[in-house]
Amino acid sequence: MKAPSPKLFAAIAATLVLTGCPSSPTEVRTVHPSCTQCGISATLHRDGGTEVWSASNDTDAPMAMPVSIAGMRGQAVSLVFFNDSGKAQPMPPIRLESAPTAPSPAARRRVGAAPDDGLSQADRIRAFNHDGWARQLERMRAARAATPPVAENRSGAAVAPATVGDTRGWYHDDEETPRQTTLVRQGTLRDGVMVNIWIEDGENDQERVTDDALDTMLNAYRMTGGIYEFLYDIGGPMWGPTKESELIPGTGQPINVVLLNLGDDLGGYFLAANAFVNQPDTETARSNAAVAVFINTTPMYATNPGGLGTQLLTLAHESVHMQNFYRRGVTLGADYMFDDWLDEGSAVMVEDFVSQRLLQNYNEVRDSRLPQYLSTPHYGCNLLQWPQSRDICDGYAVWGAWGGYLNRQLGMAFYRNLLNDRTNQSSEAVLDAAIRSVRPDSGMVPEMRRWSATVGAMIPAAGLPSGYGYPERTDTGYPLPDIDLQTLVDKRKLPTSTAAPLAGYSMFPVVRRGVVGTFSETVTVPPRTTLSVVVHGGKV
Repeated sequence: MKAPSPKLFAAIAATLVLTGCPSSPTEVRTVHPSCTQCGISATLHRDGGTEVWSASNDTDAPMAMPVSIAGMRGQAVSLVFFNDSGKAQPMPPIRLESAPTAPSPAARRRVGAAPDDGLSQADRIRAFNHDGWARQLERMRAARAATPPVAENRSGAAVAPATVGDTRGWYHDDEETPRQTTLVRQGTLRDGVMVNIWIEDGENDQERVTDDALDTMLNAYRMTGGIYEFLYDIGGPMWGPTKESELIPGTGQPINVVLLNLGDDLGGYFLAANAFVNQPDTETARSNAAVAVFINTTPMYATNPGGLGTQLLTLAHESVHMQNFYRRGVTLGADYMFDDWLDEGSAVMVEDFVSQRLLQNYNEVRDSRLPQYLSTPHYGCNLLQWPQSRDICDGYAVWGAWGGYLNRQLGMAFYRNLLNDRTNQSSEAVLDAAIRSVRPDSGMVPEMRRWSATVGAMIPAAGLPSGYGYPERTDTGYPLPDIDLQTLVDKRKLPTSTAAPLAGYSMFPVVRRGVVGTFSETVTVPPRTTLSVVVHGGKV
């Protein structure tokens, strides 16, 4: 295919704009340099570090963009499409080179998914935590207003603090009968709040959950710089004052870590229903009336050496859900609750930080989430849509890959501002504002574009252009390791077909290998989509 003439590039040079900046449909006709300090032009590769060009189709129709980059010496060229909108766009045909592949999303379903006509237990819990609790609160308010009780029979805070050796029944989700447990560990947290660790009867022995494992969990939660202090410092208390009489009191509440045998379906959960006072013969009759998170014992068994570390991260993850519920839903109101994708996403992001603090030589994003994202692969998953259990997408892998990028690019200032936003109600506005608080000239979509170019092209850690990659983060007290995507190239699988639409806020990577001389191709870009062209000397 004939390359565009130099006169054409000269004619449009004045109208090309940086990725993320607004443009009219007639402004962009080819890609332009999209990395600072690259020293590249619109048409010449300089054979240095990673170089990125990009252009956005801001129209509602496909756009043919001629791309011509000279100076190639056998490198690969990655073409990465990112849908800048929440609406799926038709993906135009494009030549796909042979590479390790995975079946198309339509052909797969996740193992253990819920039936097509129902929701999994995790889906139901997530839905209640988002807005089911608010509807229940409204019903309780209405009932109280219509029929003021003569003598209320409510169970809120415990009459007296529990002590090690005490027994108690805990309702698991919607089970009719409480599980019997024993309080086996207890400690005081930095702010004076007590943490209680309860374990289901029969689960504490040398073949299942050992005493050493219980000691490790308590220490990880309460130690200086541990799970609780980290979460408290960035997001505030797990529970506190509330104006709602239907909710448990705001003072004197311990944090209860309840270890139950949950089988194979759940690693753990927080359920907002337990924050309601227990009123017999009402819909709150099975509320545990406690600040509590539930953790599955089965991964912690002595026969699974790595399981305890997994459950420590689960404990941190579920504590973020508990904290989000109090900080946003209870104190600000139901309209401020994070959407599922940000509630879960913020909890996945904390695993990145906590794994660095608690688990020697292990990082959750580097060693688990990113490999999972690339090997499935999950390119076609919407970043702002948390999947249900029956869906092909895995939100934990998606937000591990995306959230790990945000953590390293923007740091703790971004994450703290994300959690503590008291201005914005919509989750998209919260995420965008948190990004802009650190990079005023950026925003949610520009960062998504740079992330998609990073992952779609497997950009190496060496020679990273500013704003791309997973660089080491050295915020005081919150270090994160760099992640070199080149170490994961062998795990990465590429799409095999363009038949499916490009989902909202998702990407589609294409590779051209062994390019010599001038890379020249006219690329059809879907509506509302950005094309990034990436060249580097590493493997793709």
